[in-house]
Amino acid sequence: MLTAATLQTWGEPQFLSRLKTELLAQDALFAPLQQALTQGSYALLDDLSLLELRRWEEADHYLLRLGVQYRSAISGCACAGDPDPEIEPLEYAELELCIQRHSGIVSLQALAP
Repeated sequence: MLTAATLQTWGEPQFLSRLKTELLAQDALFAPLQQALTQGSYALLDDLSLLELRRWEEADHYLLRLGVQYRSAISGCACAGDPDPEIEPLEYAELELCIQRHSGIVSLQALAP
């Protein structure tokens, strides 16, 4: 759920940064980004960036399509002498968000590549 303060910034430049902060605090991005992995085995959310691809409104909802760039982990066995260092490839996913205008409830869906 988004705060009223964040909802009030819809359409303003600071909206994406506030959205990112709230979704990360609620751990709402992990599941859809984990589902969208193409190279790694575990989504890393500590250095992700959001890009607004499309924004539109309906009577009761704000809708947003986002491009998300993030890293994933491919780890070796972590044994002594493991020749494969931990690798963090760059990942990209597109998400569609549906935000209820009056309650701030957000639903997220990873879109097929």
